[in-house]
Amino acid sequence: MKYDFFSVVIPFFLHTHYLKSLVESIHRHADIPFEIIVHDDRGIDHSSLAIEDKVSTIVLNLGKNLGLAASANRAIACANGKYILFLNQDCEIIRPCLRDYAKVLDKPYVGVLSPYGDPYPQTSPEWIETEGVKFTLRHGISGCCALAFRKEVWEEIGGFEEIISGCCDTTLMYKMYRAGYFRAVALGERWIRNISLEEKGNSDTTIGPYGDCGYPRVFNLNNYDELCRKRAWECQRRQDEHQKEPAGISNIDYWHGYSVELMPQSGVISSIDWEVAKRHGQIKWKPHLERETIYCG
Repeated sequence: MKYDFFSVVIPFFLHTHYLKSLVESIHRHADIPFEIIVHDDRGIDHSSLAIEDKVSTIVLNLGKNLGLAASANRAIACANGKYILFLNQDCEIIRPCLRDYAKVLDKPYVGVLSPYGDPYPQTSPEWIETEGVKFTLRHGISGCCALAFRKEVWEEIGGFEEIISGCCDTTLMYKMYRAGYFRAVALGERWIRNISLEEKGNSDTTIGPYGDCGYPRVFNLNNYDELCRKRAWECQRRQDEHQKEPAGISNIDYWHGYSVELMPQSGVISSIDWEVAKRHGQIKWKPHLERETIYCG
């Protein structure tokens, strides 16, 4: 099998110690060709340049802080790989995984892969296996510290939503559902961990004071940039509007209900309700999934 390379994309704002650790872990565990693209979003001192010799591309934003979603889109636009691995900077790769992620993403019905998991192995009553790699299909929110997808899918859906506050990676998943794709969840031992979550109880998290910013808690809110305040307000207003839409990309209630309808038994691939799947075009993958061997635990 020929493996196209991965573009590892890291939106970055301060906390250089996390960035160094993550970049080193990629070099240590990469098992197929890769490039690393860091987007330094007005990091004041451009401390990201400290890892310049280990990174393929550093995009510097010298203007106003753009926020996580816009930074991610700018970085991915520079990517040359077939596959994108989007990582928060406080993540760390702990074992070789890129080759296996590529095998899952080569399934045409997979729009996004959640490879992170929680601090325990991912399990499921049913799974699909491709060249020794196990994964299942699910909907909903999971693995938001790390997401993998094909760049062509990101282009098809129009990338991250830059106007939506909250978890922009969650809305990316919902946009993929609306475009007719499934979310895959890697099973077995974890390959990526979140250092802040596991070691510091999120006290040093890369989630900022406003979800739209999604950066470390380094802002002094009394002196917070007025433009950012207005942006946060506008994002919240737009998010509220989307929540009123039946299939709004930030309407968590809608997508939770759709997930339950689509797969009445959580993570059970054989129970997909294809009549429900018609709603967002997922029924087009029925012939593909009927050819897959579904393994049961």
